[in-house]
Amino acid sequence: MASPEKWAVLIGIDFYINRNLRLKGCVNDIEDMCSYLEKNYSSVKITKFAAIDTNDPTQTTPFGPSASWPTYNNITSQLKQIIHLASPGAFVYIHYSGHGTLKPTTSEYRENDGSDAALVLFDTNKGERYLRGIELASFFDDMVIKGIKLTVVLDCCCSGGVSRGDVRIRGVPWDDVTASAFPIDQPKVSPPSEPAKTVSRDAFTNQHWLLRPREYTLMAACGSDEIAHEGPGMDGRQHGAFSAYFLQALVFASERGCKFAYGSIYRQICARLHIPWLRQHPILLGNDDAVFMDTGSKGQGSKSTCNIFKISEDGQLGLNGGHAHGVCLGDEYTVYPFEPLSPEASGESKTEGRVKIKAVHALQSEVEQVQSSPDGRSIKAGWHATLLTPFRPRTQVRLFPKADTSWKDMINGSLWLREVDRDEAQVTLPSFQVSVTEENECAILDRCGERIPNLPTVSATSADAVHQIGVILEHLAKFANIEGLESQSSDTLLESDFRIEVKANDPRTQLSGNRLQVEDGGKVSVIFRNDTDKSLSLTVLDMGPLRQVSKLYPAVDRGDWKVVPSFGGIQFPGQISFKVKMTIPDSLKAKSQSSVEDVLKFFVTTRPTSFAALELPALSEPVLGQQRRASNHELLTFLQSLAAWNQPNTVLRNDTGRTGEKWACRNFTICTTAHSGVSP
Repeated sequence: MASPEKWAVLIGIDFYINRNLRLKGCVNDIEDMCSYLEKNYSSVKITKFAAIDTNDPTQTTPFGPSASWPTYNNITSQLKQIIHLASPGAFVYIHYSGHGTLKPTTSEYRENDGSDAALVLFDTNKGERYLRGIELASFFDDMVIKGIKLTVVLDCCCSGGVSRGDVRIRGVPWDDVTASAFPIDQPKVSPPSEPAKTVSRDAFTNQHWLLRPREYTLMAACGSDEIAHEGPGMDGRQHGAFSAYFLQALVFASERGCKFAYGSIYRQICARLHIPWLRQHPILLGNDDAVFMDTGSKGQGSKSTCNIFKISEDGQLGLNGGHAHGVCLGDEYTVYPFEPLSPEASGESKTEGRVKIKAVHALQSEVEQVQSSPDGRSIKAGWHATLLTPFRPRTQVRLFPKADTSWKDMINGSLWLREVDRDEAQVTLPSFQVSVTEENECAILDRCGERIPNLPTVSATSADAVHQIGVILEHLAKFANIEGLESQSSDTLLESDFRIEVKANDPRTQLSGNRLQVEDGGKVSVIFRNDTDKSLSLTVLDMGPLRQVSKLYPAVDRGDWKVVPSFGGIQFPGQISFKVKMTIPDSLKAKSQSSVEDVLKFFVTTRPTSFAALELPALSEPVLGQQRRASNHELLTFLQSLAAWNQPNTVLRNDTGRTGEKWACRNFTICTTAHSGVSP
């Protein structure tokens, strides 16, 4: 069977007629990517569009033939040709290194976030010409419709900026003259299946300046209100920081003959950017399970979390998880290198070491080494971390009177559970009871003795009953710990810093405290307002009736957070709004359940922060057969790599964010009921 076609469009723009806009590393980015593709993949149809700066003060056009210049006509003609010639299943990789720009807009075909963003291309007549985000989206949409497997990397920013010594910023302010010189027609973009700002359990929203980045993978160097940097690399040449780390991850995988999913590569890039470019947070949208130029196989680490190790300029190791993630002082972690592991290894490695949390901050923590790896390798940035010993109060469990030693051993061997009797149970800690019903079923009760609904059925006579109840209890303990996360320390955002409004579309329904009732299929409107003078980041988790914890907003393929600039920011008027569609799960409707509760947990942070480590699958019978107790679930796993951008002559930023970071969380309970007078 013939292998799928492979196409690459590489765009690098160093030369602009305006000398103040010229960059140094964009052409290097695409030349290095071209070399990588030619070395590792056969028969890739590569097209390069480069604007080379010769440093000649009399230069008026890019070096080289005009057919290779990154002009609007050259690039759009090539994209159209690929759409026409590429076969379904072909791989297409598009890489852009250059300036970007962005402007608020009120046009009828504006981006969903209310902005008009563009790539800044070279133009022989006007100097620059914009390739709008909405135009790109139309090309990408046509590729997806044809069945092309598309990956897009944009190493640019849209916030504008100026060059600073050896470190340059890849963004320019929007210019109305340039924009008006080339008006665009409204592109044909397929409408989403739901209104753009409605989310549900299978959430779908538009969270980036490109429309609908679904069914393909888009990685951008930074958020819409941030800046993308370039600087000298170890080879002495200029590179975009994002492009350099993306290529390093691909080379790393190729040299070891392994495959990493984009999600894993993305988290590695985030780690490497963390120290030198503290305010540059890359974006991953779309299909994070896909593998670069691969025929659909699943890559290593595709579902790992983005809580990562980092290293500061003074050599201090840290964990990118803090109070907001439930990290506790004294927690111990097993650490091991960022390398592919065989299935048999299950996270155990000859190079394991151990670290201990010595200080916890709002969004990250400091660690100290307590055990070096057996092979003598030093623990460093780039290593995974898995929770070994949690230093936190364990969830209390009271067993039924006739429970034998196997039940007690199960509790005592858990990282999450502690056996107590009736008089020992502390009121301030989660507490469960295990009993056996007259039907010989194991039942788990809450503190008040009420049976907890929507749990898998476990027969007390089953040979695996102890194990299965252990899995359920640990899942409930994790769920309770996440629900109980609250910001009460000095690193908490103030009540006056933001405002969250949650209301049902039915005007007859009123919010009582933080509790709201809606009918099955009804929608809840959410407004988040930033009242500070700086950007805030928002993530909303849904804690559902099947004890699942999933990211509700932004949507599943729209990144881990939503940046909300302050009033007067470049993209928003200080607030965002979206709608949530509430439903009773079909599995519960089948059991005639007429109401369920979801807890919407809002996390607000002063810098972009992932809460993927807090996600849990639904607790159901199939899960019992897949989980093992005290497993390395994502809640216990703080993965990924990290080394500073330590190339010579690069200006490093001090980690001033550690003490200045703040966060807050708010819970809203939504009770969804069956339609009045209609059985579910």
